[in-house]
Amino acid sequence: MQETLKHRAHYVGPVVVGGVVAGILSSIPLVNYCNAIFCMWNLVGSGLAVYLVMRRTGVHRIEPLEGAAIGALAGLVSGVIFGLLATLITAFFGLTGIAAALDGNSEAAQGAGFFVVLGLGFFFGGLVLYGAFGALGGVLGAVVTAKPAPPAPPAGGFGPPPGPGGFAPPGGGGFGPPGGGGFTPPPGPGGYGGPPHTF
Repeated sequence: MQETLKHRAHYVGPVVVGGVVAGILSSIPLVNYCNAIFCMWNLVGSGLAVYLVMRRTGVHRIEPLEGAAIGALAGLVSGVIFGLLATLITAFFGLTGIAAALDGNSEAAQGAGFFVVLGLGFFFGGLVLYGAFGALGGVLGAVVTAKPAPPAPPAGGFGPPPGPGGFAPPGGGGFGPPGGGGFTPPPGPGGYGGPPHTF
């Protein structure tokens, strides 16, 4: 698990940012209709969280499994925001029924109970739904934001310059004066290089 969540020390800020963005967009009237397409704003917020973790850590990619964990956490944050806002809205509409229920109106009491159950359903249902789609958004974000690995540095060491190996003097094999191997005395009769003998 530690190997999978190896960047967990950098999760808090990106997860909160991605979750808040998704939660707010999911709560704005008309704008929240985009969530009918696979919880689109939740996918966007989770992908944003993965991208911010990658930027903060300086790595070139986040593994999809870790992306799923980051996205699920961001989805839970957005689910809490959406659930609280939805609960407040339903509670607001239910206040009238609660006030009437206190006066002994049984029908109003039933209506108030319905709004309470609806608000709780929004809250816990939002946690489950947003967490699941957040994990999906995290996987997609890890795949989309991945960058190619940097090229490996050239191999170290010192080698001979390009060309045929070994060392040979110019002019053929062996070592000797230029023009051929061995030593040849200058031409002339008798002795070593002296004048010709007269007998």
